[in-house]
Amino acid sequence: MVLKFILIGGVLPGAIATLLLLAGWFRTRRQADRRGPAWLLPLVLFLSIIPAQLLAQGTNLPLWPRNAADRMPHVFLAAALFGVALALAWKWRAVRFALPVIAIGVCQWMYVGFKYPSSWNASQAVLWMGVLVGGTLAIYALMEIAAQRYRVMETLPVREPDPALALSIFIAANAIPIVLKETGNAYLAQICGGVVACLGAALFVAIVVPRFSLARGGMLTIVVMLSVLMIAGYYHADRESERAARICMWLVAAGLAGSSLALAAPLRGAGMWRRVILGAVIAGVPTMAAVAIAMRHLAGSGAE
Repeated sequence: MVLKFILIGGVLPGAIATLLLLAGWFRTRRQADRRGPAWLLPLVLFLSIIPAQLLAQGTNLPLWPRNAADRMPHVFLAAALFGVALALAWKWRAVRFALPVIAIGVCQWMYVGFKYPSSWNASQAVLWMGVLVGGTLAIYALMEIAAQRYRVMETLPVREPDPALALSIFIAANAIPIVLKETGNAYLAQICGGVVACLGAALFVAIVVPRFSLARGGMLTIVVMLSVLMIAGYYHADRESERAARICMWLVAAGLAGSSLALAAPLRGAGMWRRVILGAVIAGVPTMAAVAIAMRHLAGSGAE
């Protein structure tokens, strides 16, 4: 069964995502004036969860499930559509500023709305949504700026690939399904595995196609999906794992924010290998700490 999930829920969506992204972006290798299809990555990210969803729950997908965890496909679909919309409307500055706020707020509320009014009253809901949306928006802004390193890439040739940001995101994202699984969220871990596979495909394409970019829509979908999965791990760990899960998710968020900040500012003009190595280290240290805490917690629980 584990091998089946790995092959169908991870390897298959990863292979399909690689082929789709290569087909969409490969033409930009020789045509310096061609803009890549920024709308493609959000759609591929959503498609990547479908095999795991079918394996875990079959076709049992009600229009609006009461269980918060079962809303994940709906949230991911909304995240993909917001990403596509941003990619298509990128030339309008007002949309570039307003749509991420709306997308993050809507998608996160689609998931955490279960806490109102049972756990949150109106003022608490406003407070916590402000914290969640504000923190996520800050990280998104850093990651979008880092992804737009080549602002002139549509008019000038890009001579070398820039996979540093894609690698940092891939490293941090790999910790999320591990933490989810070890803290009692096997279904969400399977869904996240499809997202990680797609991010691995994006990393490969970033190496092969220098003009490939996560910006202009793809980054919004990535941030929304990962943030909702991290919120799920934060709020839906079993009782014995709550504290460990929350520490782990904060560490993963720190890895994403730290690597994005470094790549957006001090390392912006650095060479490819320096960006790759330092970005990976900055993302990897807190990520490995999160994995170690999750695995240690599981071992401690088993010993008891």
